[in-house]
Amino acid sequence: MTDYTYGWIDAKITETDALIFKADTGQITLTWEQYKSLKDDAEILMNTLAEGLAKTHNRPVVEMYEARAKVRRSSYLAATVARHSDLFPGPVPEHDEIIRSAFHDSKTDEETALKLAGLYGYMFANQPVEPPQPPPPSKGSLRRLLDR
Repeated sequence: MTDYTYGWIDAKITETDALIFKADTGQITLTWEQYKSLKDDAEILMNTLAEGLAKTHNRPVVEMYEARAKVRRSSYLAATVARHSDLFPGPVPEHDEIIRSAFHDSKTDEETALKLAGLYGYMFANQPVEPPQPPPPSKGSLRRLLDR
């Protein structure tokens, strides 16, 4: 088995997240299975990195995972803002006020996220979604009586 460096794993997480973001914003088209596979790959890489760093630095795995997860969230937000700027290259005072309010007037991260979702939500309209699952096979009336 090949040994991968933490730097390689970190770069692979960033690369995978970039593809996920492009799928989330409709810049590339993926099937649900492809999208789910990317999300699963990112999670496996995150766990591998967190476990390796935890062992190397003698820290809890959760702490190492959360540190990299913060970077991922920040990168996702930065990509969202950059994409919004690409779509609206000129100044839009209404948008600027929403962004200012989200970061300066919000009391919690959740409140900030909700305000930003209101502004940037349009970008995620074509995000891949899981196809509906067929209903479970129904039991016959005799089986229902016997199961009572």
